[in-house]
Amino acid sequence: MAEAAVIGVPDQLRGNIIKAYVILRQGTEPTEALGRQLIDHVGHEMGPIAKPSSVDFVESLPKAHVRVRLCAGSESTGSGSGVEATFQHLSGDQSAAIYLPATFDAE
Repeated sequence: MAEAAVIGVPDQLRGNIIKAYVILRQGTEPTEALGRQLIDHVGHEMGPIAKPSSVDFVESLPKAHVRVRLCAGSESTGSGSGVEATFQHLSGDQSAAIYLPATFDAE
């Protein structure tokens, strides 16, 4: 696995479920067995509460560009609304909870 991102998708029974989007390393084939292996690995390493319900293999992930000041008392700033919309489109649900992967610039 090269990169991964997760979102919360509404579920009538559980409230929200975890959906994972994964970019594989070059030369690795996306298979149903690999998706199941990734789900099981997360469950083993992080516990059943963190297990994704599904894994979608993708070519790229949207990223938010975030600017961070590295001094005491400063705040991080950034906007991810376009990225949120992209993940909501991928999930097919406009109410999906979004957890943004980010790139950082240090000032």
